[in-house]
Order: sequence, then structure tokens, then C-alpha cells
Amino acid sequence: MPKIDAIIKERLFELCPQLVLNGFDRIVWMWCRDDMTLYLQHLKNNREMFGGQIKYIEVYYFGRSLGGNCNFICIDLMRKMYEEEVQEWFHMWIRMWWRKFQQRVELRLNKETKRRSCIVKKTNKGRSFWNNKLNQKEREFLFKNAMKTLINNGEIVRPEIIVKQQIFTRLSQKAEKKDWTVEDIINFDKGLRDTLKHLSRGDITFLFVFPSKQSYVEN
Repeated sequence: MPKIDAIIKERLFELCPQLVLNGFDRIVWMWCRDDMTLYLQHLKNNREMFGGQIKYIEVYYFGRSLGGNCNFICIDLMRKMYEEEVQEWFHMWIRMWWRKFQQRVELRLNKETKRRSCIVKKTNKGRSFWNNKLNQKEREFLFKNAMKTLINNGEIVRPEIIVKQQIFTRLSQKAEKKDWTVEDIINFDKGLRDTLKHLSRGDITFLFVFPSKQSYVEN
């Protein structure tokens, strides 16, 4: 198990001792780890904050390949240079993530079949447009801008899911449009980013989790 898993579990348990992180609530630390990975990639892509610290986190805590000329002696030196700062960052980031998780994620026991069916239908319609009418460059342009906007506005819990849901929902309203011009892409991008900024300022739930019966049986 990567060292980061132990760090995340320990910190989450400190923040909420009621969590059963090796059982019913394992999805929480798994999401936290995945979201931290995305956040670190966001920092790398936008050349923000960390430098050698990110390399150290990736190799020492996520267990990734050393690569290049980096060796174990190099990692030992990095640990002496960065460990204290990295530990402080872990505590800060996981606390921030947990606070946002509580705000944006809700446990639902009833799946509200009709409402859920409507959402799925819209999502599928928008996804079809996304896959069939936009080329790879257009998709990358829209997705990267949306992710950057969401994370820069403090949304660090499952941002890729939120972005895709917003994109597919908005595209479902344009599924009948046959031609997609550069102007359409630019306008869609602006509208999408404005929507994400607006959503980030509100105190609303973005994600709903529906536990299976097996989850209760196992715990």
C-alpha cells in the first residue's frame, strides 16, 4: 500500500473518528487520494507552488518510479529538505478536502428512480454529443479550462465528475445542433466556466452517494 494511503487514513480519522475507513467509508479515503493526485497534477500543469516537493511526494508517498537520474540517495536528500513542509501540506490539504467533502457530498438511501432516470438520460445525450460531434482538441480545451476553473475556485472533491456532469448536461441542450463552430466552442467554454464559478460560490450538494445493501452487510 502506498505511504499516502496511511497518511490520508490517519488524518481523516483524526478529523472524524466515526469513519470506518477500512470498511463502509473506504470510498472516502480512496476519493481523497484520487483527488490529491489530480490536485498535484493541476499544480504541475500550471507551475504553481511546489517544485521538488511534488516529485518527492509522487515518488516517496505515491510509490511512483524514480525516473531520470533520481535515485534513493536523491530521495533521502529530498526527505531531509521537504518532509516537514510536505507533512504540513498534507494536514492542511486533507482538512480542506474533508470540509469540502462534507459540504458537497450527501449520502442517499433512496435512489429517487424517476429523477435519477431523467438525469441519466440527459447525461447520456450530452455524452453522445461530446464523443461524436467534438474532436479531441475541442474536448481537451473545454475539459482543461473547466477543471482549472473549478479547482482554482476551491472545488477539490471529485472535480472531474462535476465537470463532466456540467458539460454533458449543458451539451444535452444542444444535441439537435448539427454544426459546431469555433464561436460555439468559445461561447460554450465561457458559459461553462461562468456556471462553475457560480456553483463554487454556493453552499449546495454536488454529489450523491447511494450505498448498496452489500455495504451494510459487510459492516
